[in-house]
Amino acid sequence: MLENIDSIINKINPNLNETFKYYLRLFLYGLSSINVLPDDITIEDVAHTILNNYDQILFYDIDKNIDDKLGIDIKSYSDISKRTIYIRNRVESYLQEIAIFKELTKAAQTNSDLKVGINKGTFYGKLIVEAESQLCAEKIYSYISNYSFDDKLIPTEHARMNKGGTIVSNLHDSELYDAMLTKLAIIMEEPKDYFITINFLNEFLDSMMMTQGVYELKKKYDQVKRKRELPFTLEEIMWMFDYIYAVDYYSAVECNDKNDVAKGELSKETYRIHGNGRKTHLSKDAQMTFVNRFDMELLKSVKFNKIIRKRFSKYIVNNDLRFFAEHML
Repeated sequence: MLENIDSIINKINPNLNETFKYYLRLFLYGLSSINVLPDDITIEDVAHTILNNYDQILFYDIDKNIDDKLGIDIKSYSDISKRTIYIRNRVESYLQEIAIFKELTKAAQTNSDLKVGINKGTFYGKLIVEAESQLCAEKIYSYISNYSFDDKLIPTEHARMNKGGTIVSNLHDSELYDAMLTKLAIIMEEPKDYFITINFLNEFLDSMMMTQGVYELKKKYDQVKRKRELPFTLEEIMWMFDYIYAVDYYSAVECNDKNDVAKGELSKETYRIHGNGRKTHLSKDAQMTFVNRFDMELLKSVKFNKIIRKRFSKYIVNNDLRFFAEHML
């Protein structure tokens, strides 16, 4: 398999620098082994997509521009205009490798409009994209290294959120997003890998005014909604997810409202976070309200059996609600 991958890379770019080639080779090998690609997308297609836009990996210590734009906790960042993936030096080597695989996942899911996966502008779908690309990266790392990671219990105050909750995730970044995606996967009765797959279906369907991945997600979710009498439309879930992501984003990056949002206060400005043009103020209180609403309303759905409710309850963020749910079951 590795010989075939080497042949594909050399055919596309015989002059690729050795650092990028080394990690791309590992990434393609791992991706081909974890069975997440749609049936009509090949490893050669993935290699072409990545190398059309990127050909360099740079390791850096401090970069004020990146820190201001994405926050000081960021491990990696891609600049398509410079065809470069940036990786922070100060993180441990295995986390660097995972971060590279995450950026390569996003590169592989970039469409002709330079949007990643199901994201179609502003923050639409960003929480899902961040969660699934981190998941894909860690699955690849685990496959290559033959090592798996246990769940962590992260107090919400350690994740730029209000106190009173716990995030459950075995990932090393995007843990809140992963917990929310895990619950969505549970109620849809799909493996989380499903969300990796649909983000490779990234071309925009003009007739549907959405990407193919969003179309597939909506079709699947609507079926489950009818079957299970779910309380939310997919658009309502996407709005909540986008808001949760936006509050986290604006409490980390340099902006006029960073200090207010980080301290838990209501932002002075309004932000367009969703694809429908709607603007809103941001706050950690509202973020937690959306997290709790998602958890409570879905937990109350009467069409779920005890097994699904129990799996779902593990990932409820609010400590009191999770305690109630687990003891109720």
